[in-house]
Amino acid sequence: MTGLWLALWLVGATPSAADDVDPVDIAAKLLSARDHQGALTVLDEAAPPEEDLARARFHTMKGLAHLGLHQAHDAKRELRDAVRFSARGGADDRRLFLALARAAADDEDCAMALDALQSYGPDLYRRPDAVRLRARCFVEQKRPGAAYATLRRGAETILTADALSEQQVVFLLERKLRQAALDVALARAPHQEADAGLSLIGRFAEHGAHREAHALCLALMTVFPDDARFVRRRAYALIDMGHLSRAARVLEGLAHQDGALYRDAAELYRRQGRLSRALVLNRRVPDQDERLVQRFGLLVDAGADARARALLPRLSRRGLLDSDDMRYAAAYVHLRVGAIDDAREAARDIHNHEQRVAITEALDRCSTGEAACF
Repeated sequence: MTGLWLALWLVGATPSAADDVDPVDIAAKLLSARDHQGALTVLDEAAPPEEDLARARFHTMKGLAHLGLHQAHDAKRELRDAVRFSARGGADDRRLFLALARAAADDEDCAMALDALQSYGPDLYRRPDAVRLRARCFVEQKRPGAAYATLRRGAETILTADALSEQQVVFLLERKLRQAALDVALARAPHQEADAGLSLIGRFAEHGAHREAHALCLALMTVFPDDARFVRRRAYALIDMGHLSRAARVLEGLAHQDGALYRDAAELYRRQGRLSRALVLNRRVPDQDERLVQRFGLLVDAGADARARALLPRLSRRGLLDSDDMRYAAAYVHLRVGAIDDAREAARDIHNHEQRVAITEALDRCSTGEAACF
């Protein structure tokens, strides 16, 4: 609850003649400073006022203090009393119903939470927090249809409610309703913020809905034509769908904006066996170390062992042979060109047990003159 609300509750609250300071005023200041225990201590030591609205303020502060301490049951009790005394005093502050609903839901009393939200009125659909709370309670009551209808109405009412749209989509994805989830996302696309759109694409990917993630990428690319992040996410969706060639072309086309993508595109071409194209793109990778390591791997895959071995001194000088994977690859390159002593030297610092065993066995076979020793 905001400090503004606390201040509003204090309007008109005047200390009694017997006291210099109103304990509710002190509690409000402590709550504004997030000292929930301090506020509760002050109110526990004070006697509840007799006037209805003052009593309502008193129970409101106690309820908010309990909420801040995650004491939902006590918060529910105090806020229920605050609603009762507020009504007796002729006040109509519907924010109390939201606080009561939150406390009741946290106390696993969704029936009371839903009643409190109903008392708040139709404007609750203009509050994302209230919509989420109502949907949550319906889910806990195993009423998925009502939960979805709540999220949909909230998303339709609040045109900027990206979070509600995302919850709506996740709700459908969790029930394997991928096309319905995509329909919701596409309807939302023209009103979507860019970051929220990226988050929504991620939700589809998390649920294995890669085709739908790709379709959403295409839609959002028209909304944000200058945002390269959507093009990149489209490529990743294509990879997840197994369309490596298309993904490689997308990344290659985008690489003029982000040179690091040349490495990713080259890797996709390598996975397709198109090593010559991968080597061409590798030359454009801006980071020298990344370019060198990838080129070494591409030459190994291509069977160009002599060329790959020629890169080893440069890799060593730049400290790029310090991992077991690189030492293992270097040892095999030496073996393939018949440099057994160099292979043995490269294998000496391999720590991975499986790699060490494999290269040791290969060295033994080669040392005894076996054909095809690696």
